[in-house]
Amino acid sequence: MDATKRLEEYRTLFCVANHRTIKEKGVQCGIHNTTTRSLAWKLYLEVLPPYVSYTEWPARLHEMRKEYRGLCNKHIVDPRSLQPQTSTFFDPLSTTNESPWNKFFQNIELEKEIKRDLERTYPEYPFFQLPQVQAALRRVLFIYSREHPNISYRQGMHELLAPIFFVLWEDVHGKTASGPVDILSSSQLETPPSEEKPITGETSTLLEYPPVTPTTFTPISTEQEAIDFFFDANFIEHDAFLLFTNLMNSTAEFFMMPTPSKPPPKDLFAEKSTPADQSEALTPVVRRCIRIQNILLKQKDPSLFEHFSKLQIEPQLYALRWLKLLFGREFKLRDLTVLWDAIFAYGRSCALVDFICVAMLIYIRTELLQLDQVTAMRRLLRYPPVEDITLFVEMAVSLGTPKKPSQPVASTTTSPIAVLHQQTQAQHPLQTPPQNTASAATSTTPTNNTHPLNSNPVPSKPSLAAAAATVATQFRATVLPIVSPSSPTSPPSTVANAALEENKHLQAQVQALKLAQQHTATRLERVVFAIQAELASRPDLANIEPLVDALAELKRIQAINSGLLTEDS
Repeated sequence: MDATKRLEEYRTLFCVANHRTIKEKGVQCGIHNTTTRSLAWKLYLEVLPPYVSYTEWPARLHEMRKEYRGLCNKHIVDPRSLQPQTSTFFDPLSTTNESPWNKFFQNIELEKEIKRDLERTYPEYPFFQLPQVQAALRRVLFIYSREHPNISYRQGMHELLAPIFFVLWEDVHGKTASGPVDILSSSQLETPPSEEKPITGETSTLLEYPPVTPTTFTPISTEQEAIDFFFDANFIEHDAFLLFTNLMNSTAEFFMMPTPSKPPPKDLFAEKSTPADQSEALTPVVRRCIRIQNILLKQKDPSLFEHFSKLQIEPQLYALRWLKLLFGREFKLRDLTVLWDAIFAYGRSCALVDFICVAMLIYIRTELLQLDQVTAMRRLLRYPPVEDITLFVEMAVSLGTPKKPSQPVASTTTSPIAVLHQQTQAQHPLQTPPQNTASAATSTTPTNNTHPLNSNPVPSKPSLAAAAATVATQFRATVLPIVSPSSPTSPPSTVANAALEENKHLQAQVQALKLAQQHTATRLERVVFAIQAELASRPDLANIEPLVDALAELKRIQAINSGLLTEDS
């Protein structure tokens, strides 16, 4: 570790600069190459009070580290170790709240759920599969869930904790005088200090590699002593818990489950829910997804918004994962931490996340405008690799800054938005979609002051009325010449009456088909809505892409039945 470089960074960023300067450095993606990044995150997420003198930070952090160790003692219970210390007998079959065995078995179930997810955390990086890393991550998630029973543990939380733990570990171990060490590829790491040896056997794995208990705090007198205190290898787990807890204070709503006020009807398709009923059942994260597409994207890129509306792309089907995991599956880990630098520095409410979502959509807009619903959803769920992650940050900050209403999204200046569009064109050399010929034909018709629905434009798609007219025309061309008016056995009035009756019969058949088609479209719409609501309420599904593809195809069939699309569309 280059102690001189770290000391200079600490003086420049934290001793001399004010809080605003430190935040600007993060928003500008300027801390990812430093050796003090995790300390900046503590300020951004307000683990350390930003408007308190830096000389007071060590004492406050020491107390918080002690509190975490106390929470471990409180929630991690082993009844077998308690039995020799007391004369009270603890019945292993007891289900009372006071029974340590009951608490132990409840902990085991939660621990198994967390362990299953952690085993799948960044499998491409051996670092996250190391026993001491797994033990620390498992314990942090367990303590958080016990301290926040209203949320407990939800799938996806482990993917928010893993990058935090990585940044803390890298600041302590991962940089040397010769440069950064690729700890992500390391299959062996030095075991962190602990008070006990790893516990083996049939017992809770929460007791493996137990965290160190802080000793009596010694006042800090020099800057080097402060650095040694902040980046102490003994307290990586403690600091990870503090950062994760404060991050969850801003993102907990992303993991809240829907709580309907009344049970659903027995017949799911008996009555279609009203929009008011649907909005009441939406979770905060789904509302935020809807805001991103229906408000922000509509303001910044109306053309792309109209395309999404035409394809009936629901924002929660792609943005739900973006928000819950803070783009953890969309970008590589090192790019992700750069993105998090800006997100945390921008504000604790994670408001920049919404504009990053819009920037990501605009970045691939040229490709999206060429795709149908199924392929567009595939692209959104498999976001393409990005060479420079800072482009999204620059554009997101630009989108979030109030500007003149007349300024377009696609500017010809050298602003970040213009640069992003240029790179989009270079990465996806697709042509602009051809103009709709039907729209062009409609625009050549004379305009008037009547409503467009009453102006009788030339229809761009075959309709049921047009089909009926075609049948009637074919009838006149084939049937009427056979029953000629010159025939002595068929007077003109008889032929006309027969044609009229046949025409009425055909129109009745068309009307019956139309009613059946409308009925089928209505029922299909209810099925689509039910599947869509189920997908939105089940973010824990491991592989959602085949279901999304099937839902898109179902929507297409419903649109054809309702007359919004043709069979060839």
